[in-house]
Amino acid sequence: IGLQNVPDGFAFAVPMADTGMSNARVLWYTTLSGVVPQVAASAFGFTLVSVAAGLFPVSSGFAAGAMLAVVFR
Repeated sequence: IGLQNVPDGFAFAVPMADTGMSNARVLWYTTLSGVVPQVAASAFGFTLVSVAAGLFPVSSGFAAGAMLAVVFR
């Protein structure tokens, strides 16, 4: 993921730098564009796993039943 962020950062920063924006502001906006989505996605993933943890036994039972139905038909 880190290697993929390098070209994304350049693709985001170069056009902003070409407009005459200060280097500090370009660095700030580029950093925000890389950090905010990762933090938001990790919070969403944590919430999803926390909610889905209670559904795991039910879904495992459903999957086991489906496998047994395939085997014994």
